[in-house]
Amino acid sequence: MTSSYTRIYLPEEAPSVEAIHFHQSPCLQGELQALPASTGDTPKQAICKLKKGQWEKFLIPALIFIPVLIFIVAVLSYSVLHLISSESTKAMECSEEWIGVQRKCFYFSDDTRNWTASKSFCSLQGSELAQIDTPEDMKFLKKHAGTSMYWIGLSRKLGESWKWTNGTTFNAGFEISGNGPFAFLNSDGVHSSRGFVDIKWICSKPISKIENKLGNE
Repeated sequence: MTSSYTRIYLPEEAPSVEAIHFHQSPCLQGELQALPASTGDTPKQAICKLKKGQWEKFLIPALIFIPVLIFIVAVLSYSVLHLISSESTKAMECSEEWIGVQRKCFYFSDDTRNWTASKSFCSLQGSELAQIDTPEDMKFLKKHAGTSMYWIGLSRKLGESWKWTNGTTFNAGFEISGNGPFAFLNSDGVHSSRGFVDIKWICSKPISKIENKLGNE
């Protein structure tokens, strides 16, 4: 007699609430989480290790890149602001009639006067007839003067050295041609004259002292 058996298959158990919470919770501070023993499942420690490794892969480059990016932006911002500030300051300190070069402002006249009258004009503006202190000053003045003749702030008394209008002695930094007691400049260099002829003139003063005081003289 043959016995027959009916095999019954039971459905799989639904996962416990603890197991669901485990799979949804992150790894904290590198700790490894495992399923509670009551579920009968194998602990899933490898999941936490993988997540931790992924974070380290992106976190370290980000910690290096972000400060570098902030530094670059700060440097560029400072450079742009400094350039704008410098140009604005220069524009405010030198009026439209004056030209800023290095730390000076120069005024080139359109009118003509003798040396003494030219000196008086510059004094009224709080300046001096142009003083040439550097090769850069000389290069700029010669280029701007062109073929026109301009009085500058050098004069001398008979038998004495050349002096600037502020009283300092000329250091012979450039050649002055001629035998006259007053100096003038054009693109060819510095020359001397008796000072009675009416020609143009150049005033100069430190850029920090420039005030918009130039009037119609």
